[in-house]
Order: sequence, then structure tokens, then C-alpha cells
Amino acid sequence: MDDYSDKVLISLRRIIRAVSIYSKRIAARYALTVPQLLLLKEIKRANRITVSELAGVVNLSSATVSDIVDRLKKKMLIHKRRYKYDRRKVFIFLTEKGEEVLVNAPSLLQKRFIDKFKNLNTEEKDDLCSAIDVIASMMEEEALEAGPVLSGGGDSAANLKL
Repeated sequence: MDDYSDKVLISLRRIIRAVSIYSKRIAARYALTVPQLLLLKEIKRANRITVSELAGVVNLSSATVSDIVDRLKKKMLIHKRRYKYDRRKVFIFLTEKGEEVLVNAPSLLQKRFIDKFKNLNTEEKDDLCSAIDVIASMMEEEALEAGPVLSGGGDSAANLKL
């Protein structure tokens, strides 16, 4: 089992490193992090959404999403509006500037990956997606917080909250 564990760990590290490098390139070029862009895309897709709903969709804690939403609001990419029938509910919407950012936004996955993935047949795509989902499920713990990894917290194991 140790050989397989080592192989899995090395492959996961390669993936994490590639994602980290690409995320840093996006942040440097677009002044937005991958999680910020991911939230903007989900807000657009949903048309109107609350922080807790958004957190569930992107698999981040509500606190992490709330922090990212605050940063996006400061950049005037989103705005919040209280629901008129229940003032406790706050919905998030894209601003015109947020819409423009998404028009020019890069892919959240590397072009090389997308090109190679497109060349797979449907069965291969399904198998790959299923395998990645199984890996994620096997590794998930209730106490695991994905925030630092997804918000540019670096590539170090010390940044993970276990």
C-alpha cells in the first residue's frame, strides 16, 4: 500500500503545484484570485444568490465566501441587496463592472488541460470526473477547511487547517 500511497501523494502534489502556479499567474495578470473569479461566475450563473447558498455551491465555508464577497464589493464587482420580504436575507448581484470582468476573464483551468480534456471521448471524461470525485470524497473531512488552499494561501502544507 505504501507504493500506491506515495504515487497518489506525488500526483496530488503535482496537481496542487500546477493549480497554484496557474492561480498566481491569473492573480498577477487580472488582479483577481481564482476563488474570486469562481464566485463571480457562480453569482452570474445564479443571477441572485446568498452568501450561504454561494458557499454551498463552491464548497467553501460561509466565512471564507463572506470575506471574498467583501473584497469583490470593494472592487465594485458585486453589490448586495436585502430581500424586501425578509430583511435578514441579503442577495448578491454582479455590477456592470463585474459583468465586464467576466467577459474578459480567463479560464479557471489551464488551456493545456482544457485542450487535452476536450480530446477525450465522453466515456473517458466521465471516468476522469468520477475518479477525481472519488479522490475528493476519500480525502474530505468535516473539519477540513478548503479556504486557505483555494484563496491563494500558498503551496505549503503548513497552510492547511486540519
